[in-house]
Amino acid sequence: MSAARARYVASLGRELQRIGLGTVNFRLDRRDAAFAVLDRWADLGGDLLDTAAVYGHGESESVVGRWMAARGARERTVILTKGGHPDAAWRSRVSPAAIQADLTASLERLGTDHIELYLLHRDDPTVPVDELVDALDAEVRAGRASTVGVSNWTVERLAAARTYAARAGRTSPAWSSAHVGLAVPVQAAWPGAIDAMDPASRAFYAGGGVALIAWSAQSNGFFADDFGPAGTAPEIVAAYDSATNRARRDRARELGRARGLTAGQVALASVLAQPHVSIALAGARDPGGVEALWRSLDVELDGPDRRWLEDGAGAPGG
Repeated sequence: MSAARARYVASLGRELQRIGLGTVNFRLDRRDAAFAVLDRWADLGGDLLDTAAVYGHGESESVVGRWMAARGARERTVILTKGGHPDAAWRSRVSPAAIQADLTASLERLGTDHIELYLLHRDDPTVPVDELVDALDAEVRAGRASTVGVSNWTVERLAAARTYAARAGRTSPAWSSAHVGLAVPVQAAWPGAIDAMDPASRAFYAGGGVALIAWSAQSNGFFADDFGPAGTAPEIVAAYDSATNRARRDRARELGRARGLTAGQVALASVLAQPHVSIALAGARDPGGVEALWRSLDVELDGPDRRWLEDGAGAPGG
């Protein structure tokens, strides 16, 4: 069946579209191109924009903030931003002080007084979860974050954070962002990146309580025709270029040809069809790319389709 276009989010009191637009590559010197993407996104009914303090050293947030101001779009935009990313030398910045500082800077760049979804960008297992939960809870109580969550955390650490929050009467992490894709990394593209396609993660998120947001649902462009060493960062090629993933890409292309879709659209639809995924994040280079993302919401992939795409077993359901 096709994925439902939207899901009601009780913590926000509203529905969210199941595809969120990634803005990691938005830059101030390419603002007009980014505005064109954002305009088409809004025209089609998109609501969630994914950004982070670290993206372009804050430029992604600045572009989003300027677009919302120019279009009067703040009220209809749901912002997901992240803080606490490691520094340039990959030293940990997962601390209450970094959370407060990063959120303050993000609010200024975005031109707003609150963030709907505020996530810790990384984890540091040496920091007790109670310190981090307390810091996030303080931001909710201050009105600077509507809901909070984590990104690239193991389900064990997330479960511990939720247990502490329940015991101490703190705001519990409602969101978790991890990589989910038809192409599964053979090694992490970046330190601390977490994948959520293993059985334990599937069971945890399918159990409810935490909504899983799949970052890079098209596997960092692996399903695009121009993916390869000539135009792709070497760490991305090393993460995804495996025999298993190439076979999955071939099957996605085959299914796409049969249904008038690109391999990227098939890959995105396969993530949306995963029972443990609530929202998938993907980027677009231009308005046409936004339209291609949007079409994935109507792609029907049943169980046989997904099994065939993943391991070649059986045949697609047609």
